[in-house]
Amino acid sequence: MYNKLKDIAEVNNWIFKYARRDYQNLLNEVDNDNTFLFLDPVQTANEFDEYNNPVAVNYSGSFLLLKASDFDQDYEGRYVEHIKPLIDSTLKQITESIACDENLNIQSWNTTEVINLFDMNLDGIAVKYTVIDV
Repeated sequence: MYNKLKDIAEVNNWIFKYARRDYQNLLNEVDNDNTFLFLDPVQTANEFDEYNNPVAVNYSGSFLLLKASDFDQDYEGRYVEHIKPLIDSTLKQITESIACDENLNIQSWNTTEVINLFDMNLDGIAVKYTVIDV
């Protein structure tokens, strides 16, 4: 998942950060035009058949898709300007890219809207995922 999401971010010129949330908060390079993809440490679970042969790897965890916003903007403005486009376009790009990978199957995407995240005042969505590499 790390490589896949990093590649997607690089192709789209998004800022990619891989770290725990407390380290993600240390980012200082905020630009209002950038999209941020913050990936939390990936959880990996291996599946084996009855002969102990590996058959699949389950990746789970969470990532954030974020944009910088104004601290005094109301919630509806944040939703229309930042959150909805991240759901409709950015998350859709990620979903399609993973869906096109013949080895990866998305089991779940669970999204939650977030505002004023971190010291940088970022808005967007938190995505909890489960993806299987078969």
